[in-house]
Amino acid sequence: MFAMMMKSGEKPDVFTYNVLIDACCSSNNVDEAKELFDSMVNRGFVPDVQNYNILINGYCNIDRVDEAMNLLKEMSHKNLVPSIVTYNSLIRGLCKLGRMPDVQELVDEMHDNDQPADVVTYNILLDTFCKTQHFDKAIAFFHQILVQGIWPDLDDVVRYDDWRKGGRPSWPETNIECGRLQTVEEIFRNLLVKGCHPNVKTYTIMIGGLCRDGLLDEAVALLSKMEDNNCLPDVVTFGTIISAMLKKNKSDKAEELHLEMIARGLAR
Repeated sequence: MFAMMMKSGEKPDVFTYNVLIDACCSSNNVDEAKELFDSMVNRGFVPDVQNYNILINGYCNIDRVDEAMNLLKEMSHKNLVPSIVTYNSLIRGLCKLGRMPDVQELVDEMHDNDQPADVVTYNILLDTFCKTQHFDKAIAFFHQILVQGIWPDLDDVVRYDDWRKGGRPSWPETNIECGRLQTVEEIFRNLLVKGCHPNVKTYTIMIGGLCRDGLLDEAVALLSKMEDNNCLPDVVTFGTIISAMLKKNKSDKAEELHLEMIARGLAR
């Protein structure tokens, strides 16, 4: 496309370069994107933060974070102030590679530059603690950001589709498996008190934890509370309780829940 524009005598502007660079990065052709970036500079255009952000994110997506970090240094030399998007791309890339000391340096740099972290930053860090099984750090970090009045997006941290397809456990689920049901219950109560509405995945994890501890009445009560909070249980939610009921020889209650599933169109 760029070659066709040049051949026809059209002169791309900064916006056009942004579109072309982004298209290259989206298809992981980051070297071609860098060539376009250099071409833009050679033609006398001054790159802006958006230009750098696109290229930095492109490098991070293919694990070439050192090259992305070099671009961050280049921005500093050109007196360009990195945005939260710049930092989040780099933090995500570094976390993916497990380079936590470098992440800490970036977080410190953000603080020094009066660039506050946002919910995306916190989601990345929280998810990384969980992926690396630093659950105590994750819980402490969760409480820390609550104090700051920031609510992580639990849909990012608790990936329902991954869980249902057999992917890695979410951090609340893993904590329950490690015997930390009380801790997760505390976090769950905080969600409700602060006006944050847990999704079906979060409720199902809590119900599963209650069932594992033999607290079937509490699990059924929480099932009812889902309805009160306009969150409809799904097949996984019902299946969790029914399975627990059958293990405890509560076949009548299990059958009652199964009939309720049929009435809701969740089973035949």
